[in-house]
Amino acid sequence: MIEKISFNSRITEVNSIAMRMLYAYKDSLIHEDQHLDAIMNDAGLLSAKLGVAINRIKSQLQLEEKDEQCEQAVYDLYCLLKGFTHHPIPELQQAAVAILEVFDHYGLSNLKESYDIQSSLIHSLLDDLAKPEMQAHLELLSGAVECMKAIRLKLQDFETFRLAFESDKIEESTYANASSIKKELIKLINKQLLVYLKAMSIVNNNAYCEFTRVVTQIIIDNNSNVRRRREMQPVEIEN
Repeated sequence: MIEKISFNSRITEVNSIAMRMLYAYKDSLIHEDQHLDAIMNDAGLLSAKLGVAINRIKSQLQLEEKDEQCEQAVYDLYCLLKGFTHHPIPELQQAAVAILEVFDHYGLSNLKESYDIQSSLIHSLLDDLAKPEMQAHLELLSGAVECMKAIRLKLQDFETFRLAFESDKIEESTYANASSIKKELIKLINKQLLVYLKAMSIVNNNAYCEFTRVVTQIIIDNNSNVRRRREMQPVEIEN
């Protein structure tokens, strides 16, 4: 009996299974089987959709990472300034305090607001710190000018990536949710492909046995990884 794909498989794992099966089918000795062709064609279409959805998820994570890098750059400058408030040279202390007053006007907590609010606040902060009197203060503090440059670079990187991300989002409605595609693909393989291969291996073993063997091994390898991963998860102990 051919083992079925575990529903605990990850989205990326299911996509990998489908792609490996498609490659194996192209290299198989099976010819002119319209029913199997139709099943594999459907699997290919679902795999392509799942690939798009996976890339979409990756883009979302990249956007969040760039957002965090931008926030960190602002926080780095803030920490540098706080350090200078304890500097033994009064002139440097006063410069740091003057710049921190601008920071206090915006508030670091506001950086956790929406992307639009965050970008607007950082732009306004940079504009205020670009004023001549603020620039004079910044130039007195070692590392402050470099921190400002880092903020501008991280903000530009974030906004450029976000623009491309939002442009792609216009087409997002044409793609189904990655989890639903995963379920659909597993259902197609488990309930159509495996059932058909089991029957055809009996009818024409010579033509179908090798492809069936490869498909079986692909699923066994995947399910073994899934079981291993679940066994490694910590067990909650009730008090």
